[in-house]
Order: sequence, then C-alpha cells, then structure tokens
Amino acid sequence: EGKKWCDTEPATNTSAATTDSNASTGDSDTATAEDEGNPLKQVGDAIVGGVTHVGLVVFLAPVAAISFVILAFTSFLLTLAGILFNWSLTYLVFNFGVYFGNSTGLLLAWGILRDFGNIILLFGFVYMGIQTILNINHFDVGKTLSRLVIFAVLLNFSLFISEAIIDVTNGLTSALYSQMSNCVITDTNCMINNGVSTEIFDRAGIMSALGFGTQSGPEQTGSGGGSNYFANPIGETLKFLGLSILITTAFVVLIAGVFLLLSRAIHLTFLMVVSPIGFAGMAVPWLEKMAQEWWDSLIKQA
Repeated sequence: EGKKWCDTEPATNTSAATTDSNASTGDSDTATAEDEGNPLKQVGDAIVGGVTHVGLVVFLAPVAAISFVILAFTSFLLTLAGILFNWSLTYLVFNFGVYFGNSTGLLLAWGILRDFGNIILLFGFVYMGIQTILNINHFDVGKTLSRLVIFAVLLNFSLFISEAIIDVTNGLTSALYSQMSNCVITDTNCMINNGVSTEIFDRAGIMSALGFGTQSGPEQTGSGGGSNYFANPIGETLKFLGLSILITTAFVVLIAGVFLLLSRAIHLTFLMVVSPIGFAGMAVPWLEKMAQEWWDSLIKQA
C-alpha cells in the first residue's frame, strides 16, 4: 500500500500543477481579451501613441527642416557640378583638338620654339663643318651627323606627333563614352545636359533616391520621391541626412574631376608648345634627360 501511495502521489501533484497552469493561462487570456475589448484601454493607447508621434514630429522638425534645406542646396550644387563636368569633358577632351590643339596662340608659340630649334640645328651643322675642316674632331662625325638629321626632320613634326598621341587617347575615351551614354559626340547640347554625370547619378542611385531617373520605383509618389515627414519623421529625417551626405560626396568627386580635366588640358597644351624639346634630346646630349621627362609627362597626361 505504501508503494502504491508513492507511485500515485507525484501524479496527483503533477495534475494539480497542470491545473494551476491552465488556470493561470486562462486568466491571462481572459485579461487580454478584456483589455482588447475595453474601449478605454484602446483610447488610452491611441492617445499615448499619438502624443509620442506628435512629440517626435515636433522634436525632429528643426533637424528635418535643416536637413531638407541642406539637401536642396547640395542638390542644386550637384546639378551645377554635373553640368560643369559634362562641359569639361566635352570641350577639354572630345573637342580638345579644336579649341586647344589648333589654336592660334599655341601654333604661334610652337612656331617660335621650332624656329629657335632650327637656328640651333643650323649652328650645329656649321660647328661640325668647322671641326671637320680643321681636323679637330672630338666626336664621331657620322653618329653626330645622323642624329642631327633625325632631329631636323622630327623637329618640324613635333607638334603633329604630340597631337597624334593625344588624339589617340581622346579617341579611346570617345569610344568608351559611346558605350555608356546615348548622346552622340557631335551633339554638344545633349552631352552637356545629359552626359556622363547623369549616367553616374542614375547608376549610383542618386536619381532614384530623389525620385527621378530610370531606377525610380512605382512606390515613390509625389514630387521629389514622395517624402512624407509627418507619417515617418525619423525615417524622413535620416533620409534627408543620408542623401545630403551622398550628394555632397558626389559633388566633391565631380568638382575634383573638373579640375583634373582642366589641369590635363593646360598641361597638354604646354607640352605641345615645348614639344621640340622632346626631340632635341636625340641630337643634344645635355637635353636628353629633359626630353625623357617630356615624353613621360606627355604619356601620363594623355
């Protein structure tokens, strides 16, 4: 009998615990149901949620307003930077030969240096003749004469050769550009208003974030991407701040690209003017190092 009592007692306790647990669960469900069905409770939750939402709207309003103003200002600067970058690419790369390579000032400056080089070349031939007549040669006449002849020929084609190298690199740029843009190289207006910068904005998602471009989804409604600050103050404030940072970064990149293209055009123009020096090293030993620097600079800038 004692054994039977020991075997049955835990079962009784377990059953009691289960009964208590079910009772507690039932009470909890009953309380929850009562809360859900209590209109006062619902009104109180709505008031608390509304007050919290209004507090967020009021508290974040200055931050959102400042962020929106910064976003509008940076968007305006980005638009100007994009147009300026397209203009630089159009006139400083694709039309470099028209506005720089064949400009009157460049041809005049190069002609002066070419004539000066021809004068030095003439004195070199005279000096070699005197050395040969007096039989006081201190150098290999045949080797020196061949270098002078090569220099005399290339000197007058130095501008053409340097322009050919620059045109090849610009032509490669034009080929790459035609693969990423719908604008034709000869259509200047399209290249300036809808050029590389527009493609960069669209591929980077800036146009889509602002509610424009080919990547804009149907979920974006309203002007400028359908911003609704009162419905989602935290999300819209973070959106304004994030877009401001992204647009500012893009603006800095494009302005740096403009200065890079401008520096390249100025540098290449100077190199074309002094192009006779690049070939003078073939005949004048003490100009050989300077000529090598000229070639290195021309290849890198082009």
